[in-house]
Amino acid sequence: MNNGSAEFKMGLGGIMRNVSYQLHQLFSKGLKSSSVSVAEWAILRLMYLSGDTIPSSEIALRTGMTRGAISKLIDKNAKKGLVLRRESKTDRRYQEIKLTKKGKDLVPKLDKMTNAINEQFFSCLTATERKTLEKLLQKVAEENLLVDVPVQ
Repeated sequence: MNNGSAEFKMGLGGIMRNVSYQLHQLFSKGLKSSSVSVAEWAILRLMYLSGDTIPSSEIALRTGMTRGAISKLIDKNAKKGLVLRRESKTDRRYQEIKLTKKGKDLVPKLDKMTNAINEQFFSCLTATERKTLEKLLQKVAEENLLVDVPVQ
């Protein structure tokens, strides 16, 4: 047992968790003015990049969240006028989710804001260091079969 005299060194996982937490807090703060949470933003961005419509089951699959959680987030975005939910034309058991004009207009603005936060947060790294970090983290993500869109 450590008697407190030796310096405690945080491991790689702890450092990554700390960096992720701090970045998440900055994103949350930045998104607050738009009344969108980080999880809601992740879904809006996924929808924007996916095209016209996307089934909620696909959103759940791509984010690693449950269908129930996705349903709640979609409800929140619908109440804000950012998405529309409609029954699938081909299968009534499924719902298709579509961004409204308001949602389509909001996503690029929020993307610009989150990119600026990333730029500021990682400004201590050179361009080469950023590319290396991104490659390494992508390799770890792929090797561990991580979901496309982390939302938590």
